[in-house]
Amino acid sequence: MKIAFIGCGNMATSMLAGLLDSGMAKPEDINATCRSKPSKYFADKGIKIVSNQEAVDFADIVFLATKPQQYDEVIDGLARTKGKVFVTVAPGVTTDYVAALTDGLVIRTMPNTPAFLGEGATSICRGKNVPDEIYDFVLKICKSFGSVYELEEWQMDASVALSGSSPAYAFMMIEALSKHFVNEGMKEAYAITTSANVIKSAAQMVLSTGKTPRALLGSIYFKEPYETLTTVLLPQNGVACGLMLINEMSKFGARKRIDSNEAIKIAAQVLKGSAQMVLQTGESPEDLRIKVCSPGGTTIEAVKKFQELGFEDVIIEAMKVGNSNPCKTIDHLQKVCIVSPAMDACTIRACELSKDETAAKNRINMKKASSLAE
Repeated sequence: MKIAFIGCGNMATSMLAGLLDSGMAKPEDINATCRSKPSKYFADKGIKIVSNQEAVDFADIVFLATKPQQYDEVIDGLARTKGKVFVTVAPGVTTDYVAALTDGLVIRTMPNTPAFLGEGATSICRGKNVPDEIYDFVLKICKSFGSVYELEEWQMDASVALSGSSPAYAFMMIEALSKHFVNEGMKEAYAITTSANVIKSAAQMVLSTGKTPRALLGSIYFKEPYETLTTVLLPQNGVACGLMLINEMSKFGARKRIDSNEAIKIAAQVLKGSAQMVLQTGESPEDLRIKVCSPGGTTIEAVKKFQELGFEDVIIEAMKVGNSNPCKTIDHLQKVCIVSPAMDACTIRACELSKDETAAKNRINMKKASSLAE
């Protein structure tokens, strides 16, 4: 099948990289559109850049990889959309909204940037009347760039905070840990690598053992042999910070009625993939965080709330008190409430960006009225 990306920013680049690296598609099977200069990755891979309509005409499956605020403009500019399969990649935009405006089949996804390394965590749900073979093919595409979690559509706004925006939380954690290690005398480059490995280790512990982060925190608290927790010799207070973040993220998911085990897997995969981004790309956690914060988007709202609540200072203090005993790190972090308010801020912004079937009908009626007036 032919694939098109409308938009070729950071998220589209991440998905494209996973798609090509997995061998799921070849460059000649893909077209893309771009409002400005396409990313270097698209150019290096020889992806043909065309107009939005040309991309839709070319493709069987169209990834709408623009900001949600740009969806109306993009769809309004398309003359031929009937029968096409559209895959949304934006918070708040429902399958019914896009289906009503395009008369196409719609699948909704919420991927994240670690897809670039094949380590993404993508939430997905299907719209009405999408045949199994089409849904399974899109599922396979998404699996080409990481782990995939099938949700109901009413859970998708919460998944924005749990999987889509959450690499920023991991990058902020790595930033904070690395500053602590620098304060302790470690060179900056080594501090960043150590911090990323700490977070990756915490995530791998959850994913490989099948234990909950709370159970693993208990293993640290009750001083079970360290080698049973991780094969890498890393500071246990840092590992505890990573486990606490996974625990708080998964608690948020469960509160939003996402299966608790699924929420734990999503949170752990997000941390693993984000840490791998730091380790493999050579970019600083700060730069990676900035990349995922679109102006007016969901992620930047979470980041603002983390900063407002003093996330970095809390982590540094937790590491400091836990230098001699990681149990003190756990005790310190249990006294503060930072992660849930930040994820709530992210979800609120996703709801503000929401576009549903009623909004689509209103938009159609407005366009008809405008046409008659002319």
